[in-house]
Amino acid sequence: MTEVWAEIRRLHKSEQMSIKAIVRRTGLERNTIRAALVADEPPKYQRDPAGSADDGFEPAIRALLAEFPPDAGHGDRRANRVGAVLVGAAGQGREVAAVVCPD
Repeated sequence: MTEVWAEIRRLHKSEQMSIKAIVRRTGLERNTIRAALVADEPPKYQRDPAGSADDGFEPAIRALLAEFPPDAGHGDRRANRVGAVLVGAAGQGREVAAVVCPD
């Protein structure tokens, strides 16, 4: 969209093209052209992080990880133990525990 924004502004400022002519040339809506001409910078796509289905289980996972002390160099075993407890609840406990406790 940045290139389109720049092209709209160039056509209007440098080529002295009217909004109506830009609409015909680009196929965009008139209000879109107007918004591009008013804006100081190109539009940015911003979206909040979607999260995960496992986010609700993180407090329970952290509590279970606190119960099981970490084995030296055996983080996978620890995650498997916690995952075994949670697998009945969501079916994804092992993967979530591995992310929460990567060691």
